[in-house]
Amino acid sequence: MGRNNLGGAHVKIDPKIESILNKALAGKEINREEAVELVKINEHSYEMYALMSVANTLTRRQFGNKGEIFAQVGINVWPCPRNCGFCSFGADWNVIESRVELSLEEVVERVLIVNRIDPLCANKIDPLENKNNQH
Repeated sequence: MGRNNLGGAHVKIDPKIESILNKALAGKEINREEAVELVKINEHSYEMYALMSVANTLTRRQFGNKGEIFAQVGINVWPCPRNCGFCSFGADWNVIESRVELSLEEVVERVLIVNRIDPLCANKIDPLENKNNQH
């Protein structure tokens, strides 16, 4: 096991994993075999924490320490019987317990909250602008 300084913490991790992570930090592309080694890392190991730290560092480096928030405003939602694995509206997931229908004022309030969270939103709208121009 090697002793490294990945992410500022001094921990012993597998030297093979350390080498792959240092390669990625140096801006070099990892190959398929190395990627497979990273996928095999135990989720409760020091190697996993080192991998997460490197991923965080590379992401912040790539995107200038900025992130985007994507949000949905559900106007009319209810537990859906289809239970798609990717969707939180599925009845079996118990995220939505009963039918919810928002009033126009509640929708406007939620959109304003999203715009406050992400003031640089590319699709920014002013929900009050068209409030009186409804068809």
